[in-house]
Amino acid sequence: MSFRKDESNGSTNPDDDNNIKRTQLKIQFHATTKEDLENIESYVNKLKTIANSLAEINSPISDSDMVLQLLAGLPIQYLPIKNTISSKWPLPNFEDACSLVYMQEDILLKSQDEEKQSSSFISGENFDAAVNAIGSLSTVVGAVGVVASAGWKIWQAIARK
Repeated sequence: MSFRKDESNGSTNPDDDNNIKRTQLKIQFHATTKEDLENIESYVNKLKTIANSLAEINSPISDSDMVLQLLAGLPIQYLPIKNTISSKWPLPNFEDACSLVYMQEDILLKSQDEEKQSSSFISGENFDAAVNAIGSLSTVVGAVGVVASAGWKIWQAIARK
């Protein structure tokens, strides 16, 4: 592949331009990960956009390669669905694989929401209430301890008589 301009008319060879563009798009396609993007929808759209650009220059990405890149670019939280999809033979088509990944994203988002709700029990205004409750409880326990100690001393004094 030559990168020199054609000396006769000052333009580059169209085949060379397509080869360069094809290579750049393939590198971009294989480097795309979900980590770089906000959500699965953005990730899927980026993969589709690059695949469409490759198809426009007569270098389409096969459906199975689309599925494999979809899986390869997912973070570790998606490992269960990655294993499920990659173990199917034949591989599901890209749209079906995307549907499964969308479902996994929903599951992850719901579990994150539940974690936030359960961890918020002792945060913010609840923290002050918890501290006050613990303070009151320790006062009560302390008072009970003093009373119990006094009661023990009285009982010992009576038992000795």
